Amino acid sequence: MIIIPLTGKAQISGAWLAVESRQVTTDFISPIDGTIFDFSDDTLRIRNVNSDTTIQFQYRLADESIFVKDSLFASLKHLSSDSMKLQFEEWMLTLFHPLELNVANEQLTEDELINNSWVLKTAEGAQSIDFLNEPWEMFEHDISKICVTRRLGDWKGGGTEKWSLFEFNKSQLLTISFGQLDPIVYQIDSINGTTVRMSQINLWANSTSVTLVQSQNQPETEINKTKKLLVARKWKSKKLIDIQRPGPKDDSLWIDMKSSGFYAIDTVLITEDELINNKVSMRFRTDNTYTFYASNKSVTTGNWQLKNDGVTLVINSGVAPENYFNIISISENELIISSSDQFALEKGGRDYMKYYYTMKLK
Repeated sequence: MIIIPLTGKAQISGAWLAVESRQVTTDFISPIDGTIFDFSDDTLRIRNVNSDTTIQFQYRLADESIFVKDSLFASLKHLSSDSMKLQFEEWMLTLFHPLELNVANEQLTEDELINNSWVLKTAEGAQSIDFLNEPWEMFEHDISKICVTRRLGDWKGGGTEKWSLFEFNKSQLLTISFGQLDPIVYQIDSINGTTVRMSQINLWANSTSVTLVQSQNQPETEINKTKKLLVARKWKSKKLIDIQRPGPKDDSLWIDMKSSGFYAIDTVLITEDELINNKVSMRFRTDNTYTFYASNKSVTTGNWQLKNDGVTLVINSGVAPENYFNIISISENELIISSSDQFALEKGGRDYMKYYYTMKLK
């Protein structure tokens, strides 16, 4: 790391990404993580990675401070070749990393992301991501859309996040939120067939090399064969092969929390007792509607679709991990699927425990 004297506009010239904001006092906080500050000549352009709006104004740098219209905008607390710290007023200190952007030979499109299933691979593990064409719609000028993440491997997890794909200074950036808050920003370096190589340029620097791999699509004949098997009969659960939840089984949550029902974002399905005791049935129809039954009583109905990978079964709008079922195997007489459910706790309120299960139906 090279420390640069805190003088001269040339030293802060270029694009910087806000990666961490910390409150200096306890009076107020307004994190700006995921915001790009682009210094060029006398102009500062500011844009958040989830917004389609850029604001710009003239600035000047003097006495280790940035001024806008003769008013103090920010104090320059640190400047080096790989980081910058700005303090805004007296209450927020923000760390920036430089955006050293490259231009990829190929461009990734939103349609490619939305119309396929993907697996994101990092040093921490892998997770499947389904990019949806539904807007996040939380703030004005927000370009984010909804994606659903589902972790793969022994440690289960996932959730509903926001994503955006846009071009900045001729480089393409993909953002995916973490816990619906912090945006993880990836620069698209290259595209080789169904593999997208990216660099993670904020948050957890040890995962700088990332790949986004498109799940292999099945031939249309195979997809139609699976659909035909799905609609051929009413599937009744016969065996709960596995049920688990994240975390060690000897922790207090396993002992103190008992579930009594089921809750999902857009549907009410089954109870834990009905799942464990094989009282669940499913009917898929040729008009792409479904009905789930518990103890032979209809509990929910909606729409279903089979994704192009031939193994991902999605119900309703697919906006939550609970709407996704992985078809492990299917034949005329047997269906094995895995999914996740959130069961309501006995103490009531909006407290839930998530389970991951694999179930055999016949």
